[in-house]
Amino acid sequence: MTNLGISEKPPPMAELGVQEGFPSEAEANASKTTGSARGSKARVVLTDQTNLLPFNKIVLVFLSLGLCIVVSSLDSVVVATALPTISETFDAGAVISWVPASFLLTSTSFQPLYGRFSDIFGRKAALSVSMVVFMIGNLIAGFSKSIVQLIIARGISGAGGGKNLLFSAFLIMLDVKSQGGIISMCQIVVSDIVTLRDR
Repeated sequence: MTNLGISEKPPPMAELGVQEGFPSEAEANASKTTGSARGSKARVVLTDQTNLLPFNKIVLVFLSLGLCIVVSSLDSVVVATALPTISETFDAGAVISWVPASFLLTSTSFQPLYGRFSDIFGRKAALSVSMVVFMIGNLIAGFSKSIVQLIIARGISGAGGGKNLLFSAFLIMLDVKSQGGIISMCQIVVSDIVTLRDR
């Protein structure tokens, strides 16, 4: 293989400018204070970003997140059960299929945004906004007077609920549909407060 210009043994890491091992605490502090230009060989220091909470607070957080997931899942069950009656009341016919479709379209488009919003504004703020938009959409849907208003309101509700595809695959096995702006935010919060080893 040497005739192709590929050596059998890779070069040592020092030749590539990579230093092996973790930096000492003094080196980490020195690299923070000195700053570095773009092309220099500065070390990257990884920090543990897990927010460890006492057990009592973890239980409270999990109960709160569970309540959010129950409300989110209950919405799907209620709408699916009431859809034939709603179609009959509004004389919607084939247009009724837009009620779940509008929810899924907006939820799919908004789901990546909630992860980004949670990085920028914080987990609590993103989850709260998700729940508020979800509740406002459901409130408007409850007072809608026509099928068009209902479709638009379900779209607003989907923007708050958002659909999480990975969690949905798990919930499909349990015959439950999910709204992922809420559910994905719950998963992000759990990953923040519980270490990977403890999960």
